[in-house]
Amino acid sequence: QGETTEISVLTNVEKQITGHLEQEQLQFFTEDGLNYFSYYGVHALAEVGLFPLQITTTDANGKTFTYDQLVRIASGGYGNEVVTVVGDEYLDRAAIAEEDAYMAGIFETTSSERYWDGPFQYPVEKYILWSSFGNRRNYNGGGYYFYHTGMDFGVNVPNLNIYAPAAGEVVMAETLTIKGNAILINHGWGVFSGYWHLSEFEVEVGDFVEPGDIIGVMGNTGRSAGTHLHFEIDIHGTPVNPQTWLTQSFPSFEP
Repeated sequence: QGETTEISVLTNVEKQITGHLEQEQLQFFTEDGLNYFSYYGVHALAEVGLFPLQITTTDANGKTFTYDQLVRIASGGYGNEVVTVVGDEYLDRAAIAEEDAYMAGIFETTSSERYWDGPFQYPVEKYILWSSFGNRRNYNGGGYYFYHTGMDFGVNVPNLNIYAPAAGEVVMAETLTIKGNAILINHGWGVFSGYWHLSEFEVEVGDFVEPGDIIGVMGNTGRSAGTHLHFEIDIHGTPVNPQTWLTQSFPSFEP
C-alpha cells in the first residue's frame, strides 16, 4: 500500500506494450525502443491481497505475447494521527472532491519524456519531519476518514525556501481551497511532485526547473495547522510514499 511499482520489459526489437494491474491500465515508456518502463502507484488505501498483472507485447509483424502473474499487495503498516485545523470548510467533502477532480485533469498532462535522473533531492535544506506519508488522519475529532498523501516538513528558520528535487516542467502554480498556494511539477513518465500550503511562488506554469532551483517559500495557506511544506509524489495522480523517491533511483537499473 502506498508504494511505487516499477514494471520493466526488455526486448530485442521495438514493440508495442500494453498491460494492466489491479484492473488499471499501465502506460509504458521507452528511451531506446528496447527497454520499456511503467510506473504504477499503489493507493495507500488499496485492498490487501493478490491481484492480476497482465502484459501484452506486439511486434511490427503483429505477433503478440501475453504474460500473466499475480501480484501481492501488502499492508503499508501506517499509523494514526490527530490533526486540528481551523475551519470546517477545509473538511467539506464536496470541496475536496471538486479540487481532486480539478487536479485529475492536470495529471493527464503526462509526458513521454523522462526529465529526472537518479534519486530526487530533498525539497528543503534542513527540516523537521512533522508527519510521514500514509498515516490515517482524524481532523478536528471527526474520525479517521482521511490519510496523509505526502510528507510534512516543519519550519527551518531562517530559510523557508523550497527547492525543486528533480528536473521537470511546472504545470500548476495557483491558489486552491484545500492545498492553499500549490505547485505541481511534471517529471515525465507519469511522475509528478506537489508542494502545498506555500506563502510565495517563485515559478509559474511553463517554467522548466532543474534540481536545486528555488520554486517557492513555505507557508500556512489552505488546510494547514501551521507553517510547513507538504511534499508529495504522484504517479498518474495516485499519491505514493515520497521517501522512496528520495532514497531510491528510478529506473531501478539503467539499460
